[in-house]
Amino acid sequence: WLKSEPSKTEDAAAASRYLWDRHGARPTLARRAGKPLIFGYLSGILAASYAAETRNGTPGWEDRSAYRAETIRSTPEGWEVMLKAYDEIEKLVGHPLFFHIGMGAFFHAGQGLQKADGSPGKPGDLIKATAFVSRRFPAVGDFLADGPRERFDDMARMTREAGAEWCEPIHYQYINWGGRFWQPKGTEMLRQRWERARANNSTLIQFATWNDYTEHTNLAPCYNTRYAVLDLNRYFIEWWKQGVPPKPERDKLYVFLRKYSDGAPVYPFDSVTPGRNAVVEVTTILTATAQVRLPGRDAHNYRAPVGLHTHQLPATAGAVAVELVRNDDIVMRLESPEHISDRPYRTDLGLVGFSSECEAHWRADFGDTPMLNTSEYGDADDDGLPNWFEMYWFGTFGDLSTATQADPKAVAPNGKTLLECYQQQLDPTAQEEEDVEE
Repeated sequence: WLKSEPSKTEDAAAASRYLWDRHGARPTLARRAGKPLIFGYLSGILAASYAAETRNGTPGWEDRSAYRAETIRSTPEGWEVMLKAYDEIEKLVGHPLFFHIGMGAFFHAGQGLQKADGSPGKPGDLIKATAFVSRRFPAVGDFLADGPRERFDDMARMTREAGAEWCEPIHYQYINWGGRFWQPKGTEMLRQRWERARANNSTLIQFATWNDYTEHTNLAPCYNTRYAVLDLNRYFIEWWKQGVPPKPERDKLYVFLRKYSDGAPVYPFDSVTPGRNAVVEVTTILTATAQVRLPGRDAHNYRAPVGLHTHQLPATAGAVAVELVRNDDIVMRLESPEHISDRPYRTDLGLVGFSSECEAHWRADFGDTPMLNTSEYGDADDDGLPNWFEMYWFGTFGDLSTATQADPKAVAPNGKTLLECYQQQLDPTAQEEEDVEE
């Protein structure tokens, strides 16, 4: 498939033609009704740009006011003009295409419901537009589940009633430094989105992934979640395909957490936004019931049932380890490479994940190469100074081999030991003692 997000029809056609010319003969190319499957991203941007350009000759993307000021985005007559953009793309490609239309920016680019004249739209407007588009295109969906659940349930119903396929948007968080934060506790959003995909009879799925660091949506193996979200997502895919939860073939264990507890003061870098919804989540997929123990967090030990089960507990500072116990024997132990801190050095709201499956995935990808388990808040030499502190102030940041170079008993220029500097959140290279802002 191809995710289509160009702002001009000729660019979208060029991308589609590139796909077809190079992969059209391959049996692995995703198709519907024999046509290449094209997932839309913010389909309304391209459509509105085309409509504005067609109607008054004003370049749509360079001057967004061209399609805000017109009524093309607010009326069925305008929608009909907009949707001709995709007829034009198909004509330029020279081959039939199966278009999925994403409704996420149908009224306004990425800023929720807003009509062409700039006035606020209503949820009903999007429902009406969805019904209209569903009569013209074979598949309709959205990019993000930005809004109440009922809105997307209604969109799904209208799409199915029109005879089109519904495509449920799937993601597990969205943390955008531009100001939009969906930071659920653990994997709540991932589980809820898959539940709605099953309930809404979604026959297509678009899992939204893009900037990992600035928006934290990556599904592929990455620094924070490694293979944990990827592997758990596979379980939900099988459930969606089969219609019933997959029968566990072996025990699986997942740990999800945030890097620091809610309200923890950030130093030395300013906090962009305070953390929230920090929990430790233990997710198990078990072949038989087991006792779940959390060493150092014994008050939260519990018994997990067969199949999928999720348990959450407060995100207090320290290492995170989980043990599965049957008949007093530890049958599985999982230690998160990342620890939870109460003294973060920078804002990082992204979910951290680790799984009993991570190493097998790593071996499949990288063979005998030592597994990369970078940890900012772990303590490689167990001397009380976290890795980030030693790398940042006394080594090379990101190079874990330099995370053991500082002596916690050494005296800093301010007269305090390095351990005291860390504990009091002070600059260990400064000449004078600093006061940490409350």
